[in-house]
Amino acid sequence: MNPSPDLPEGSNSPNKGLLYAAIPVGLIVASVVGNFVMIRIATADPAFSVERDYYQKAVNWDQEMAQAELNRKLGYSFRLEEKRVGEDVDLAIVLVDSVGKPIAGAEVSGEAFPNARAMNITTLGVQSDGLVHRARIAHARPGVWELRLEAKVAGQKFTATERRELGGGT
Repeated sequence: MNPSPDLPEGSNSPNKGLLYAAIPVGLIVASVVGNFVMIRIATADPAFSVERDYYQKAVNWDQEMAQAELNRKLGYSFRLEEKRVGEDVDLAIVLVDSVGKPIAGAEVSGEAFPNARAMNITTLGVQSDGLVHRARIAHARPGVWELRLEAKVAGQKFTATERRELGGGT
């Protein structure tokens, strides 16, 4: 005896088709929710960062390479000294030529960030007193820092990126 004469043979429930349609919908919803959770976790992490203006840097790749070539031709470098003052780090920055002679009249600027918290970028308030340019990094956590420095001398720009251990000693 067939309990439901209106249903085709082999079908036990009218909701069976609904169940099969709900499985892909459930998987899609779980995937979307999971992605939002992962995005939230990643962006709330202070160690996570995205390079600022990364797209513009890619577009301007030729200028980046031209600047790297000019940096090489100029032969300049930065000599850095650091001193821990409480929670802060004082930097003494000297721009030197290829033989190590300090260069007078340079305008120095830059930014710094700890490798472990690359989202926390500090713009260096550089003050010059002749050949030595001084800047303070407030609340500088000990560890590896990246310093992106720029100097303008006689209408030419020199850039350098320095990675170094900061804030470990006194």
